Amino acid sequence: MKTLAIVLLLAAPAFAADPELLKLAMPEARLVAGIDVAAVKGTPFGRFALGQLTAAQDPQYDAFVKASGFDPAQSLDEIVTALGECRLVLARGRFDTARILDAARAAGAGVSAYQGVDMLISPDIWLAFVNGSIVALGDPACVRALVERRQKGGGLPAATAARIDVLSKAYPLWFLSTMPVAELISALPIEGGGDALKNGALESVRAASGGVTFSDPVRLSAELTAASPEDASKLAALLKFVGGATAQGPVDVSAEGSVVRLGLAFSETQLEALVKQAQ
Repeated sequence: MKTLAIVLLLAAPAFAADPELLKLAMPEARLVAGIDVAAVKGTPFGRFALGQLTAAQDPQYDAFVKASGFDPAQSLDEIVTALGECRLVLARGRFDTARILDAARAAGAGVSAYQGVDMLISPDIWLAFVNGSIVALGDPACVRALVERRQKGGGLPAATAARIDVLSKAYPLWFLSTMPVAELISALPIEGGGDALKNGALESVRAASGGVTFSDPVRLSAELTAASPEDASKLAALLKFVGGATAQGPVDVSAEGSVVRLGLAFSETQLEALVKQAQ
């Protein structure tokens, strides 16, 4: 899972989310996030993240890469994560399914199929080879539902997919959430004024969206929808304080009605430290 977490943090110049991946996500997803992995290798943070990925390898992992031909740093182009009643990680790339399955069998991993879709299985996690360019990772019930949904049609609502299309063209790493933001941020290792955010200040936020661009410095942009204009004004004031304590350079915060818009920057060093803390 450490390897997966690093891969999910990779980013690169703007792209548009693959509609086929969005069609495989559960319709009731409350959080959807995506990242372009294909062009990561030229960015400073990308080089750092790939270095972390290499450091995370062990002899067993190296042997599997050699036998299967699958290397996350080279084989993946795009990742979309969806969270609802369960969690799905959807990836587009290049997968030699037969070779990967043979290597998995040789390593003693469980190999099966569900409604014609090849799987790597364990009691808690299934990895489905949807086709030669898409895989899906999740708990067994979630992956079974994806296979059934693929045959019947479905996926994210049209309005959600349209919003994601806009976000993914603007940001290499993007997110769209209708989950309570306080719930999402509670586990983040934010220092200084960040404790104020964890202690109830974000309870009023009903939805959030935005993304990250990996220039130098790295820039985060977000739009938060609060329960009321009064809540939005209070949140904007707090974000200015927290951002001033953690960001590099000026913090751009504004409130209009119930919507708060946030823009701030982090140095490469700050971002690398955050990733190491998260690990």
